[in-house]
Amino acid sequence: MNVPDDLVSLFYPTPDIAYRGCRFTLDADEQLEVTFTPPACRFWSVVVSTPWFESLEQRSTPASINSATFETSEDGAVTVVVSELDPGVANWIPLRGYRRGQVAYRVLLGEKASPDATYIIGPVNSRHR
Repeated sequence: MNVPDDLVSLFYPTPDIAYRGCRFTLDADEQLEVTFTPPACRFWSVVVSTPWFESLEQRSTPASINSATFETSEDGAVTVVVSELDPGVANWIPLRGYRRGQVAYRVLLGEKASPDATYIIGPVNSRHR
């Protein structure tokens, strides 16, 4: 069976919600950056889950960033950082000990059928502190 890299779209196909995402494996000192310019839409979110699609515990720290809770850069782009270590940025989702998982970027009722995003893994960057 061929499984596409974009597992999120495979599991949640709907005509009104566009999904993008990726699987990741990070070392304790690495981060995943998800960067996009939010399209005109009703709602968008970036959600991190375990390798088994379980939600991360979110009572004390966020497991998602969405169109109501984000901070944007001067050029209108949003960068969400997923890591174990605090990179000192507002749009941070802590991993809580998980090293592997999925990240999903979804757009509800967006003007674009396929929202663009970039996914970059690198060392935790604390330059924003």
